Amino acid sequence: MSRREIVEIGHPVLRERARDVTREELRSGEVQGLIDDMIEIMRAANGAGLAANQVAETLRIAVAEVRPGNPRYPYKPRSRSP
Repeated sequence: MSRREIVEIGHPVLRERARDVTREELRSGEVQGLIDDMIEIMRAANGAGLAANQVAETLRIAVAEVRPGNPRYPYKPRSRSP
């Protein structure tokens, strides 16, 4: 389980401008670990997306996913197989 937590509204990091991530940084184990943590945190919160600044990292990274059966989005139709 990730040790990172979603910061609350009013946290100063949410007002900071996130910086771009270079290709080299994106390939790094550190940034890939952050992305893995963000996915884990987003899923644990039943979210559909999460930006890095929401876990107190000022990097321009976001993850998004709406999984079938997510209780926060009951109106989302289930996917149909092609």
